[in-house]
Amino acid sequence: MPTASWIWRIALSAYLAGSFGGAALSADLLVAMPNWPSGQAGANILKLAIGEKFGLDAEVKELGTMLAFAGLDSGEVDIVPEVWRPNFDDLVKRYGADGSKSVVLGHLAVPAWQGLCATQDAANAGIKDVADLGDPAWASKFHVWAMVWDDRKIDLFLDDVLMNTSNLADMLNPDGQSPFRQQHYLLVNLAIGGMNGGNPANTQFPQRYEVDYVRVFQAE
Repeated sequence: MPTASWIWRIALSAYLAGSFGGAALSADLLVAMPNWPSGQAGANILKLAIGEKFGLDAEVKELGTMLAFAGLDSGEVDIVPEVWRPNFDDLVKRYGADGSKSVVLGHLAVPAWQGLCATQDAANAGIKDVADLGDPAWASKFHVWAMVWDDRKIDLFLDDVLMNTSNLADMLNPDGQSPFRQQHYLLVNLAIGGMNGGNPANTQFPQRYEVDYVRVFQAE
């Protein structure tokens, strides 16, 4: 993988990871594209920059984080544009914790926090992590999660505090189509484990997931 400093600077939110596998030495590079907006933007910026700077044809492919890291390890993937810490620390430890591993993190990173994916409004309200919600009994109380979705953007609210804004124009599939400009349905579920939830090995089950109401409104 080319390791010129401009590649490290393009990482928008955290670290950039690359592989020293065999595919990285070929003329065509594969950039793994995450499913969040800044990662999608970073992947496509890298594609253009690699072509202009090095004359190489870089392919952008949407991959989940675990598949992307496994691809880095096998040499099938050459670049992952964003690696959030500490969310992905387990993968960093598995594939790139020491010099004998095949995955290396970019040496420059953009300071960021991701206890929650939130806006500056949430930060100004003192919410940068779930722990910042303050109340030890927070999880045992009802809270209002709301999504305001129009033809330009999606706003996510928690108890009337704007937590995240995503512009639809920035969220495009590789074919240029927006997955958010079509019919959708609501799925209410309880996600356990994963990158943000952590290892559930010490969680006592069964757990209770209580939903008071789900309401949908349409603007006139």
